[in-house]
Amino acid sequence: MQLETFSGTMISTEVTKSYTDFQDASTSKSANIITLPANSAIIGIEVDISNGFGIDNNNCLLSMDNDLVLNKNISTPKTMNINEYKDLQNEPILLTTSTIIQATVKSDGIAGWSMSGDLPFSNRYGQCGAGTQTAAICTGGYGNSSYWQATGEYNGTSWTSGGTLSGARSHAAATGTINSALVTGGDNSGYLVSSEEYNGTSWTAGGNLSVGRFNLECCGTQDAALAFGGWTGSNSNVSEEYNGTSWTSGNSLITARNGIAGCGTQTAGLSFGGKTTIGVALTEEYDGNIWTTANNLNIISWLGGGVGTQSSGLSFSGQDGNENFTLRTEMYDGTNWIIGNIPNKYRDRFGEAGDQSHAAQFGGHDGTSNFPPTTENWNKSDPINLSNLYSGSLTFKIRYINYNE
Repeated sequence: MQLETFSGTMISTEVTKSYTDFQDASTSKSANIITLPANSAIIGIEVDISNGFGIDNNNCLLSMDNDLVLNKNISTPKTMNINEYKDLQNEPILLTTSTIIQATVKSDGIAGWSMSGDLPFSNRYGQCGAGTQTAAICTGGYGNSSYWQATGEYNGTSWTSGGTLSGARSHAAATGTINSALVTGGDNSGYLVSSEEYNGTSWTAGGNLSVGRFNLECCGTQDAALAFGGWTGSNSNVSEEYNGTSWTSGNSLITARNGIAGCGTQTAGLSFGGKTTIGVALTEEYDGNIWTTANNLNIISWLGGGVGTQSSGLSFSGQDGNENFTLRTEMYDGTNWIIGNIPNKYRDRFGEAGDQSHAAQFGGHDGTSNFPPTTENWNKSDPINLSNLYSGSLTFKIRYINYNE
């Protein structure tokens, strides 16, 4: 049956559903989107998931509240992946009665945070971390009026003690793997220039930064690292590149910031958040030569964490523009930041490890007088309870012909 056979009115409309419409103490929840009149034909439904609390196309299904369609076989429970509804121009769904279109969000594949084993040391913050979720290190920190040298090693479930830093430091930056890590900069009653390298057992001296600073970020590997931003008594825009022996100057960040987070490699870096005079949501990308502006975070982040790559980054926790602790997670797809599900604990100035699919955050400060030794794991593939959704929305763009008009 061709659309040209009928006379009717083409209608395009948008409906936005908030995360609150899908909050539920389960892993699947449906919400009514729109009621279409009898004697109409659906020719397309698109769903904008860019702010959709971490779901992908396979986690949003569309369905109808009855079987009264003339030419589309929608089997029980009458659901289709949203991509299957995107363009029905050549095969419209003809409705013979008033029909409710529903969206069902499933949490399969929506990432979530879960608590894991505690660090082997407590009462400190300003740690840094490196590695993967199942093979990570946490080192340094400040607490009880002392700077710390201890290192912990994480296997994804529990922590054990590792090698001790040669020099105590806090608010440093780290990158690499559990058997090939790099720590640089930081604070010990002054702005440190020193770096140390870890081989899985012990720490040895590495090359010195040109500019000493703390609250900086570092990404890449032990022998091809990128350090950027930080605090030198004022905000720093300095970038430096490491070759496994020495640091050399790279091009400066566009905006100087401290408490900055980032991820990626020496030739494909990503910086986000931080503080100028206030917390910011700025994002910049590095190509091994220059920094360029990218799309902002949805939520301001200062003293937060970051892992992943330039095209698949993860930003989480920290403080907002008013220096309030925030429960937040965002995922970067190389263009936009997508809001994800929140951690269980407030924290800033902590260690982190992993990638966008599997990450961990540990230690830090929780906004009170406490410095909890807790660890949280992030897993993108595990179903979560939808009551944990805290932000985001889905926008449905519906095109249909009403033959009653």
